[in-house]
Amino acid sequence: MDDGPNENDPNLWSIEAKASATLTQASLQVCSIPGIETRPNITEPTAIDMPEFCLDSMCMVLRFTFATFGDFGPGLSLPVYYQQDSITESWIGGPFISLMGIVLSAPYGNNGTDSSMTPIFEGGVADGGGVAQLLDDGAEWSDSQWSVYFEGDDQLNMVYYFFAPMTCERVDISTTYTNMPRPTDCRDAMCTIVRWTDAYFGAWGPGFSLPVHYIQRSSTNNWAGGPALCIGGTCFSSGAGLNGDSSAETIIGSGYTFPNEGYVILRDDSVTAGETMPNYWNIVMNAQDDLSAASYYICSNTCEETVFLINQHYLPIIDK
Repeated sequence: MDDGPNENDPNLWSIEAKASATLTQASLQVCSIPGIETRPNITEPTAIDMPEFCLDSMCMVLRFTFATFGDFGPGLSLPVYYQQDSITESWIGGPFISLMGIVLSAPYGNNGTDSSMTPIFEGGVADGGGVAQLLDDGAEWSDSQWSVYFEGDDQLNMVYYFFAPMTCERVDISTTYTNMPRPTDCRDAMCTIVRWTDAYFGAWGPGFSLPVHYIQRSSTNNWAGGPALCIGGTCFSSGAGLNGDSSAETIIGSGYTFPNEGYVILRDDSVTAGETMPNYWNIVMNAQDDLSAASYYICSNTCEETVFLINQHYLPIIDK
């Protein structure tokens, strides 16, 4: 929380916690995003410049409004991801899903090279009927700009976009088993993993996935990840594991294609593939139906970690 009973300082935050038989310790990761760009206070349809770091590299897009869209209240949105080819001007995006009242992103498009207006961040319709969409074209037809389509209502009076560069290692998958070195950015530091595929998995379409996070302790090779969540036919992470044993714990899953149940899963180990080393990961792909290719983007973060025992209700921490 921003404040609490024992803390009312603008330079501090408060953590409210209550221990249980299983909940005794927690970790808070606070991460900065160097190089972030903003497009604030947009109140009408307009053209905006596309950040250069979205060319040939995956970037992240966040939307902020004071309005409610479906089950999503005011504030920052879930992230969507975008990468544009600097030669063809085609782009890939995602996640491509209708989730709790909003559609997030299209899986691909062509910026400035066709007559379509494809949503980079579709975002749904506000409860008052307003719309705030980020499109590749519409208010402009340039390969170096994007378009914002905006219609306000009694709650939706402006939209604010954040565009963030991502420093990522990309691993392309085309075989059944791939053993890869675990990136050093994921050792004793939290990394972010986003998957791209060309297939449908339940309610999730082609394109980029939602992110999962991972941190492996060098002293024990135990790792923590997440979210440990199943939604729309996809289970994202096992939540925790030991890298270097015979148990194949899921770091990021995929769900299954229809009807032949294809899948692609990033795991900490695989006895079948001969990978049980603590400094390696294994990827297994069963290319069925429309699944023929996959890529993983493993991205570094600049984070500060606070680990605390849950032994009191309010714990003040420094506002980073």
